Amino acid sequence: MKKLIGLALIVTTLLVSCEKEKDNQRQQDDNFHFTYKANGTQKAYTGYIGAHLDTTNGFVELTVLGAPAATSFDNYLGFYLSNDDGKGSIGTGQFLDTQTNYTLLSTYAVSAVEYEAGQSVAMDAVTDNVTITNHFKVNITSMDKTTIRGTFSGDYFVDGSAKNGAKLTITDGDFYLKFL
Repeated sequence: MKKLIGLALIVTTLLVSCEKEKDNQRQQDDNFHFTYKANGTQKAYTGYIGAHLDTTNGFVELTVLGAPAATSFDNYLGFYLSNDDGKGSIGTGQFLDTQTNYTLLSTYAVSAVEYEAGQSVAMDAVTDNVTITNHFKVNITSMDKTTIRGTFSGDYFVDGSAKNGAKLTITDGDFYLKFL
């Protein structure tokens, strides 16, 4: 489950990479962005940013991704949100890794090291009796048929293991993206 987000982000990247290149100039013109701070250092992705929403038989999956380029498989940040049971909706509102009516996962890859956050990390931390100081959360502030805007933050752990102690904190995450 922990590697699911990485796989989902890579598959989504491959599926939309052709479309993304022609939309890249429009994204820049419309102030689309994907920014955050990693342990206090400001980061911004402008080369490849976007969101994908898939709805099938009541199941909704949202993937948000920022990377330097469509081929950046070891330098990206993204998150995956799904209403697993098909009962809830995904729209504006706050989504927390401690809630169980949907799946929320995130991966931050930098220099071939993957840091993970989200529901599976939070559940493992409870099992391992480890306290997560800043649980991963996403706040979607606006969403329509063409764009999504929101914020995100939380503690990320190497290979998704809170018990190993290797942590990175993402703060001030902010995105305004076009659906691809």
